Amino acid sequence: MTMHNLLSQAVVLHRAGDLDAAEKIYRDVLRAEPKNPDALHLLGVVCRQRGDLDCALELLKKACFESPSNPLFISDWADALQDNKLYREAVACYARVLSIDPDNVQALVKSALALKNTGDFETALINVQKALRIKPDFPQAHNAAGLVCAAREKYEEAIFYFREALRLDADFIEAYSNLGNAQSAAGDFNAAIVSFKEALSRNPDFFEAYYNMGNCLRETNNFDEAIACYKAALRVKPLSVGSMINLGEALQTIGNFTESETVYRKILALSDKKNAPGYAMAYSNLLLCMNYNPAYSPEQLREEHLRFGKLFLSPQAEAKRYNVRTTPGTKIRIGYVSPDFCMHPASRFIEPILRFHDKTAFDIFCYSDAIRPDEISEKMRPLCTSWRDISKTSDDQVVELIKSDDIDILVDLSGHTAHNRLLVFAKKPAPIQASYLGYPNTTGLSAIDYYLSDNMVDPMGHDRFYVEKLLYLENCFCTFMPYENTPSVNYLPAKKAGHITFGSLHTLTRLNAQVIDLWSALLRTLASSRLCIIRNTLVGSVRERLYTEFETRGISRARIDMQNTLPPGGHMALFHDIDISLDTFPWSGHTTACESLWMGVPVVTLCGDRHAGRMVSSILTAAGLTDCIAHTHDEYIAIARSLASSPDALRDLRQGLRDRMAQSVLCDAKGFTKRLEDAYQKMASRLS
Repeated sequence: MTMHNLLSQAVVLHRAGDLDAAEKIYRDVLRAEPKNPDALHLLGVVCRQRGDLDCALELLKKACFESPSNPLFISDWADALQDNKLYREAVACYARVLSIDPDNVQALVKSALALKNTGDFETALINVQKALRIKPDFPQAHNAAGLVCAAREKYEEAIFYFREALRLDADFIEAYSNLGNAQSAAGDFNAAIVSFKEALSRNPDFFEAYYNMGNCLRETNNFDEAIACYKAALRVKPLSVGSMINLGEALQTIGNFTESETVYRKILALSDKKNAPGYAMAYSNLLLCMNYNPAYSPEQLREEHLRFGKLFLSPQAEAKRYNVRTTPGTKIRIGYVSPDFCMHPASRFIEPILRFHDKTAFDIFCYSDAIRPDEISEKMRPLCTSWRDISKTSDDQVVELIKSDDIDILVDLSGHTAHNRLLVFAKKPAPIQASYLGYPNTTGLSAIDYYLSDNMVDPMGHDRFYVEKLLYLENCFCTFMPYENTPSVNYLPAKKAGHITFGSLHTLTRLNAQVIDLWSALLRTLASSRLCIIRNTLVGSVRERLYTEFETRGISRARIDMQNTLPPGGHMALFHDIDISLDTFPWSGHTTACESLWMGVPVVTLCGDRHAGRMVSSILTAAGLTDCIAHTHDEYIAIARSLASSPDALRDLRQGLRDRMAQSVLCDAKGFTKRLEDAYQKMASRLS
């Protein structure tokens, strides 16, 4: 049989899906004729179908070398280059195809996608528009146009093109998925969910649709369904790290930190390589999750953080010394790195610092990693010397940016919370680095020199829990600025309701079994009292699980009011229904406590054995409410009972609490910022 006939037989097998038989014949041909371009090309196609991209690239490149003018060979080579994310090389190959066949719509469309991935949106759009002029009814061209528009953040245009693709081909599964992604990016999560379901109705094993629908369901607080989607995605791709991370985060959000931790540890067990995709994120998520779990001691938490720090510390960060500006009249450059320069609870503590920084002595740089900048971002922007949007910038690029900005003191405001940039700090881009505010524990990174604290959250002896050197701020570790136009303090709800209402606005992860034990014990001692738990994640099985938790402790669901929607006055108006706020442990809610006090609602806290468990104690001390700080479970109940048993005193406290707080050191933003600047000066003087 001739080689031509052998190849023809193999092609029939190949098209029938028998890749093994086809591959054997292609290899037999190549043993006889090692430079046969058709066999090289077809075997390269088989390798690409199997996912062996390196082999596919090598074979397709050889085929093009042997037959340099064959547009099919060149196009398939370009496709393999795209698979390997070698987009610029792919663009060059598609250009070769188009030089041979300028009206090749497939090449125009694929070239547009490669150009999109290089960031050349203008040329990409030119190519895809040319394809549409040649063949207006080509659904793949409309789909490509949508992808280019989406990459340019022109989501309405993208949605139009995806809908056109689907009008031309109602079973175009990828177009449904792309439409869903564009709708999600535009903020229309419910429409996106419908699009993903359309894709899945046509392909029940479509991984991307499960994954992206899970993300939209999280955005709409449908966590039961989101978790089901991530688990379905993992059935299709069991080793998808992204799906595991999102599953862990969803479980953590609804309070299931035990299962969440299991998911994160599974990711870490998949690879011991710190550069593996998602590895660092999974490790940070694990550390964050462990802080919520009362089973871990401060010593155990420290050891796990140290393991992170040793793993990710960059060699270039070791033993570095720099010169810092200490010459009189020379400004010190402070860089703040955070994803929370936006409508986020942390902004209430960051904005007043930016507002009152002494701009004659300091240049302030904000490195904003906010995914969705908003009106709060715009308010903060003019408060600093320079604003850097790093939301689409790699860690290495951020390192170089910080170095080029010649930052003296770089301040991490996130720790191991979401969207952190600790891997930037691990490379020590600034001579002095500090961690502050965003995370109530050590980062574990010795490249971070200081942790800013106070002697209430970290009393004498707590330095043993930190890699960083503790630097104490006088009076309180933070300052608080309430949102503008917050509702007025209302009359004591108990006077109208006829019973005391305790309240919690905490994330559900904080409501562990020990917290529920204590709250239930309190409710049992005050038979007429009620507990109001408010969180937008209180839906589906989450709600039922909490009801069951209280019922097993003798508290009927009639005494537990769960709310998941906001009143017209916004989330601060939720305090209008609460008489006394109850704090959590081992991680106390210091933002919630500040908001509660501002709305006239006292907070009962249990002073813990770690920074996370003592933050509200610091807040209450600064506000002059030390009587609300308990040191045992019995004291916690006694304080809450005392407040509840004196409704007239509670009413008077409520009416005067906002003014009392406003006059306290907690809301003295100018004085606090001066103390913070003194700490920065102290850091600089120690290194110079």
